[in-house]
Amino acid sequence: MRWTDDEPPEAPTREGAATAARHRRLRTAVLTAIGATVLVVLAVVAGRPEGTEDRTAAPTSAPPTTPSATASTPAPRPHPAHEAELRRVAAGLPALSLSSPASWDQWLPEGKPYPGADLADDLSTCPVLSARLETVVGQDMSYWTGTLPGGPYGCTWVETPLSGQDNDYDYVVSVGFLADGTSVEDVRRYREGPGQGTHPCPSVDLPAVAPGALLARCTGPGTTAYTLAVPDTRLDGGLWFLIASSKDATAVRPADVLPVLVDGVSAAFA
Repeated sequence: MRWTDDEPPEAPTREGAATAARHRRLRTAVLTAIGATVLVVLAVVAGRPEGTEDRTAAPTSAPPTTPSATASTPAPRPHPAHEAELRRVAAGLPALSLSSPASWDQWLPEGKPYPGADLADDLSTCPVLSARLETVVGQDMSYWTGTLPGGPYGCTWVETPLSGQDNDYDYVVSVGFLADGTSVEDVRRYREGPGQGTHPCPSVDLPAVAPGALLARCTGPGTTAYTLAVPDTRLDGGLWFLIASSKDATAVRPADVLPVLVDGVSAAFA
């Protein structure tokens, strides 16, 4: 099963209605596929005002703290190869100027209600990215869940076929937008590893990409995610999240997916 973001489905037939209902159940149980990495990325938004269904359904945890038992010892450093890859990816990113549509202000700061009236409603604020992502990962990709503004995981794409069972995907690619007080400094505090994480995710400031931009590379059990945080150029306090995540066994790494995601989002919201 696939939902293309290029052509939202028409009014469902009797059979299509059942399929659509199954997909809506799938969308309300999202983000389990990202595993521990979701906990890392979403940790910083715990305590935000509840409002939309996708945020309350997504796993969250309290903001990470350094265990007192390790307060006297230096935190372990990320692997040098990971930091080198982060610097390489950062150096290859273009300058960005992302501007949120003024029409989004009606839903801020809480975010657009999700699920919306129907799938077409959810897709109406998402960029069209499936074809671009297919080119880089080498397999069919489909819109999976979410809407904008919302996040940090807003509109999200995965490979097909979509599954309503374990939702276990190799690739999870997302575009989010928040204007609720979440800042780049919150992203800088992301931690990686099991549970609350053992050390900060390596990150790098990107003044050449955009004023205040930051790129973080986080790992969880068997998963790697790149998160690019970019302040909005129109709305003070608006923050974009461009996230490319994949299992570590995938042939195409998130470091290679992120530039394609950046290109697509820039084309839609420059």
